[in-house]
Formats: sequence, C-alpha cells, structure tokens
Amino acid sequence: MVNLNKIKTTQELNEQYFLALSVTRGSLSMLKTSFFGVFLSLICLYPSYIIEKTVNQSNPWVIPINLLLVSILIFMSILAFITLTTDISYKYQKVFSILLVIYILLLANILVYLGYIISVYTETNLNWNSNSSNLFIMTVIIMWLVTISYNIHWLQKNLKHGFSENRAKLNYKAKASVYNSKTLWIIFGLTFLGGIVTQKINFIFGLGLAILMIVAFSRLIIELAYLAFLKIKDKKYWELVPEKEELTNKEKQIKYKKIFKWVNVSLSILFLCIIPQIIEKYHILGKLNIVLTTVFWLSLLNLIIIMLIKLVSKIRNKWFK
Repeated sequence: MVNLNKIKTTQELNEQYFLALSVTRGSLSMLKTSFFGVFLSLICLYPSYIIEKTVNQSNPWVIPINLLLVSILIFMSILAFITLTTDISYKYQKVFSILLVIYILLLANILVYLGYIISVYTETNLNWNSNSSNLFIMTVIIMWLVTISYNIHWLQKNLKHGFSENRAKLNYKAKASVYNSKTLWIIFGLTFLGGIVTQKINFIFGLGLAILMIVAFSRLIIELAYLAFLKIKDKKYWELVPEKEELTNKEKQIKYKKIFKWVNVSLSILFLCIIPQIIEKYHILGKLNIVLTTVFWLSLLNLIIIMLIKLVSKIRNKWFK
C-alpha cells in the first residue's frame, strides 16, 4: 500500500529545493553574466583566427570551430543585450529558462575549449590531428558522458527520496558547489603537479582546467534542465521580477568595487594574451619593448596577488568561523 504521507513529504521537499534553486543558482539573473561569455568567446577565437590569417595565410572563416565560436559570440551578445536592458526574460520564463540551460552549457564548453587551446595550440600550429589533441578530445567526451550520467542518476535518486532541507538552504548561499569542493581542487592540484613532473605542463594544465569545468558545470546543467521542465509545467516555479531599489552609498561602493575587480582582472588577462603577440609580430624593441614587457609582468603579478588575497581571505574566514 502506498504511503501518501511519504509521497506528500517527498513532493514538498523537492518543491522546496527547486523553488530555492530558481531564485539563487538557477535564477534568470544569471543570464546577465553572458557578457562574460562574450569575452571568453573572443579570447578563444583569437588563436585559431590569427594563426590561419598570419601563419597559414588562409581564410580563417573556413574553419568550422571559428564559425561555431562566432555563432556563440553572437548568441551571447544578443542574450547580454536583452537581459541587461529589459526584464523580458521574466515575462517569458519558459523560453528564457531553456536559453539559460543553453547558455550554461555553451559557457562550460567555451571554458573546456580554453583548456584545449592551452593544451594543444602553439604559436604557429593548431595541431588539430596531433596525439595530444586526440587524447584531449577523447578524455573530454568520456568526462562529459560520465558526469552527465552520474548527475542524472543523482537527480533521479534525490527526486525519489526528496531533497533534504539543508541542501535546499545551501542554494541561498548562491555559490556553485565546485567552489566549496575539496575534491575538485585536489584534482586540479594533482594535474598541475603532474604537469611539472612530466614536463608537459601546458597539456596537463589545460586538461586539468577542462576536467574541472566539466565536473563543476555538469550538475548545474542537469539541475537547470529539470528546473526549466518544471517552469514549463507549472508557473509556481516562476521568479518574480526583481524590485528596483535605490542603492545606499555603501551598496554603491560595493557595486563599483565589484565592477573595478572585473575590469582589473579582464584587462590583466587581455594584456597577458596580446602583449607577447604584439612584441613578436611587430618586432618591437627599445623603450616600447621595455614598457610592454613591464605591463605584461605587472599584469601577471596583479593576478597572482588577487588570487593570493582571495585564498588568504577564504582560509581566514574558514579559520575564524
């Protein structure tokens, strides 16, 4: 005989979890970060474009990956424009919840492709058919299949027994589980160490980054896909349009500080990517070379300091908690 109380409790627990998810990690406000996808798409497009254009002296737009990256770039740009200028996503939540799943999936794969660039590309060759390329692609495909299958099973298991209330509350911390997972950082650390030991740091580091991103995003993708299904099925999972409140001076300072951090990190990464190319391509010597080299090393130092401050802050907060 079916226990109706148990079914009701399970349904309530699941509802509580996905209602929490819809206003935190699965919120449509995440679409506003699509400008970050635009930035990443440009970074990933640059290597293959410049090599085809300058080294191979051929049309870079005949390469399928470049056309795919441009398509993603256009998609991200349109998404960023729509979500940053209007609240239309909250009016058509069935459509935009699906677009959110697509966005996160594309963002994850862009980050994986960034790992591919680090692992395989050289300054003069795309190395599409190399052993390293084949190994990377095979590993990534297997990792996607394994993690997606595991997380589908994880979702089915939790839906059957009901998500715990504690897990639902964790959503309100608005942090993806990857950033709090020791296991993922151990994987990342071991791959980096393995790169040093085997003297294949570029390949191991890039592959480690790809694996980290796959593990980090696969569960979120499954959760968002199921949340999109729930939003299509029932409007009780829809989000309310956020109220536009007047920011206090302190809140404005925090907002400007965050913007400054984003600009600071973005410019540092941009300088690290383009300065070596500029120096080599135009054979820059003399004082200008010194200036550009100084900017390069200052950008690298800036990123290292930011990471150290973040790491110390996390350790201190955990220590005194």
